[in-house]
Amino acid sequence: MSEGPVSFGKPVLILVVLGCIGGGYYAVTHWPSVYEGTDGGSTWKASFPHDWETGPANDPTNPTKVFAKGPLLDEVPGVGWGMLVRHGTLDWPNFVINNLPATPDVGLDDEIDHKKAWKFEYEDKESRFMGAAVQRGDAVVFCAIGCSKANYQANRETFEKFVRSIRCSR
Repeated sequence: MSEGPVSFGKPVLILVVLGCIGGGYYAVTHWPSVYEGTDGGSTWKASFPHDWETGPANDPTNPTKVFAKGPLLDEVPGVGWGMLVRHGTLDWPNFVINNLPATPDVGLDDEIDHKKAWKFEYEDKESRFMGAAVQRGDAVVFCAIGCSKANYQANRETFEKFVRSIRCSR
């Protein structure tokens, strides 16, 4: 004794609306801050953590240089930078080492976005940085992110994610 088909229209609609609200909330609170640099039609970009501010570093020696800052886990302040350096004949990885602000204590060959890359770590007086140099063909894209030495290991996963987010095209 069947009573006819059962309609799931309203319950499904309610689930879809709740899913959209939840997804929208997640996107607003977790979406990365993407910086996209343009250089004569070519682009490069990196996804800094959520709620970071990026902008030109106003460096007269390299107009492509950008500076970023923002919160990391537990509201620890973090800093980052990126730049594009054109090259002629490339002496890999010495070219990368010579263009870093400090001598790296960790460095290894890698591949990011199907391009040759060199991941590095270095530190200055109060901060430790992780970054990568990605070869674009006519130039190398450098990006790094860091925080105080005491909070570096707690944020290591965020730094790895940032390094993997570097993209460049010609």
